[in-house]
Amino acid sequence: MSGQLDCTVQHSSLCEACLDYFHPLSFLKAISLSDTTNTASVTFSKRRSNLADTAGRCEICKLILSNAHTFDNETPTFLLEFTMGDETHDIKRVRLSYQSPLPEDTSTGPGPDIVALRDFIVHALPGDPAGRFIKNRPIEVDVGSSRSIDTAKSWLQQCCIHHPSCNPSGKMTMPTRCLKVDSLTAISLSLTKSQQHPYAALSYCWGPKQFPNLVTTRNSFNDRLENIPLTAFPPTLRDGILVTHQLGIRYLWIDALCIIQDDDHDKDNEIPQMRQIFANAYCTIIAATAAHCHAGFLHTRELPRVSELCVPYPGPGAKDGLMILRPHEPDEWVLYDPLDDPVNDRAWTLEERLLSPRRLIYSKNHLRWLCETAEYTNGGDLEDRRFVSASKRHTQMERLPPQLSPRVNPFVKAGGYSHR
Repeated sequence: MSGQLDCTVQHSSLCEACLDYFHPLSFLKAISLSDTTNTASVTFSKRRSNLADTAGRCEICKLILSNAHTFDNETPTFLLEFTMGDETHDIKRVRLSYQSPLPEDTSTGPGPDIVALRDFIVHALPGDPAGRFIKNRPIEVDVGSSRSIDTAKSWLQQCCIHHPSCNPSGKMTMPTRCLKVDSLTAISLSLTKSQQHPYAALSYCWGPKQFPNLVTTRNSFNDRLENIPLTAFPPTLRDGILVTHQLGIRYLWIDALCIIQDDDHDKDNEIPQMRQIFANAYCTIIAATAAHCHAGFLHTRELPRVSELCVPYPGPGAKDGLMILRPHEPDEWVLYDPLDDPVNDRAWTLEERLLSPRRLIYSKNHLRWLCETAEYTNGGDLEDRRFVSASKRHTQMERLPPQLSPRVNPFVKAGGYSHR
């Protein structure tokens, strides 16, 4: 699958028996017999002697046959377990398990062992009838597309309107300087102290190969107040400007441009303000996947190749609907640990992430949103994440690795700042 680009797909080859396990009648019966509100299991058996034949034309039988060495009898029993979300018939996960035979004496011993053979994450393609119920969508790998920026704008708008705890209380002034992005051909440094306009902040890694011809210095300060061509910016900064403009935000704070880099007095004034700058930002754009300023972060992500199954959606009310089952492992690529992103190898940028109330995160896999109230992912399984919740952000700050702590609390002196 390639993000949300392929919206037409045929279901995988399944034998008649396995197709029946995804029939609405089987599904509804499983729900009616379930002891919980969020799981339902279909129980079935397969004869070993038949698997070799059906595995050639059925993906489920093929999967079962590959695990035949674990079965204890000629006609093993299996469970197809559906895990639902909060909304009706929103299937989140599917698990195929083997159930060992019942012991002869069930009065004293434990019940049968359940051995998971494969876990699947479930999603529906855009426009598919199953999408009325299944909320997960394929991972959107083109993070620079108009679809992605529209999604980001909707997240930002929803947060501003519906998340009161994410909105600052009282008047919040801007940093001393910001880049003013009137258009992609009209970019300049602007004196913004004491003004009150929404601004974005860019959190990124400078990296070893920096950009001395672009940073603001005492000699270049007046030039920066004039127009700066978009092509003058290294890719990571350029992408930050593009996203800011596409979000409809006029001002962007970038440390390399908004702090006079060869003026110790200015550094002494501005660096202690960085915590407040990121805390007050309307939105922080985090170039999480970019290891340095020349990497950029709007490139199309690449999904690992896995063998997905496309099966009939068993819920009622979605005739001809299909659901995609993506094999899932505990350490699978779609899991997100912020500390895996290059940007969080640096104490400065890790703190920026933790302090910002609204974060648009361009991670190694796809586009993500994290604010004080909610977490969103542009495709994939929203439950499949390891975000730091807002309530735990300051706790994590206190538990930073020892090698990072001296640079984070308090902020590093101006002399070490350029190594971010």
